[in-house]
Amino acid sequence: MSRSGAELGAFLRARRAGLQPGDLGLQSYGSRRVAGLRREEVALLAQVSTSYYTRIEQGTAGVISAAVLESLARTFELDDDERAHLFRLAKVAPAEPEPGPGGLDRDLDRLVKAIDPVPAAVLGPSMDILGWNRTCHLIFGSHLTFELPIREPERSNWIRLLFVDPEYRRLFVDWTEVATDVVGRLRTSSGRWPAHGGLRELITDLGERCPEFLELWHRHPVRDRPLSGVRLAHPVLGPLELSDVVLSPVGRDDLRLLIFLAEPGSPTARVLDRRRAS
Repeated sequence: MSRSGAELGAFLRARRAGLQPGDLGLQSYGSRRVAGLRREEVALLAQVSTSYYTRIEQGTAGVISAAVLESLARTFELDDDERAHLFRLAKVAPAEPEPGPGGLDRDLDRLVKAIDPVPAAVLGPSMDILGWNRTCHLIFGSHLTFELPIREPERSNWIRLLFVDPEYRRLFVDWTEVATDVVGRLRTSSGRWPAHGGLRELITDLGERCPEFLELWHRHPVRDRPLSGVRLAHPVLGPLELSDVVLSPVGRDDLRLLIFLAEPGSPTARVLDRRRAS
């Protein structure tokens, strides 16, 4: 038995011991030598054979399908962290969970504001701008109201601005490279959450309005890593060069925290330093 197989068995036994038949709507029968559910009860609820579930606990079942793991996660009423741990122990990639409720929680919003004047923004799964700080707004949306994500949510979308807003588009020196990157990110999101209504609507809308988007979309670019560098021709601040860091908040894999950094000592860093001092 492999070490991961032993750990998987120990994890399942611990969860089995923590549940009683009545917790899951089962009738209890006979005396029980140990606390918790019997293996045959788990197998019944998970819709697998008792012998197969026994092999899973003993670490001799071989490769376990994602469907069986999902069934066990439901049977044991695992939360998101426990479900992810179950899949890791079984060395199986879990299906992507559906995006959480829209909106920006208070702590993440406070973080974005607290690191100002480092430009930062939070995007949803369809690249809706859920929040940004003043410097990010100044650099990427100075022609828009700061409260755009709240007042005009239909306009506050990173990729829609890139394709349909002339002023936003003119910011990017290497527009085609940036456009390919964000279309690739959208393609990755659509693969993760194929049933997400907002994603489908955005793709349909841009496909009907923007031939350039449609052409890029049909090339099937796929991106998940940061672009690493972006050059801007800002109408007020002048030329800027920034690298982007993309983070996912724990428990909200549908959100992306974008942080833009300048090379220390560079002209762009001096621009941001002046803003810090103002």
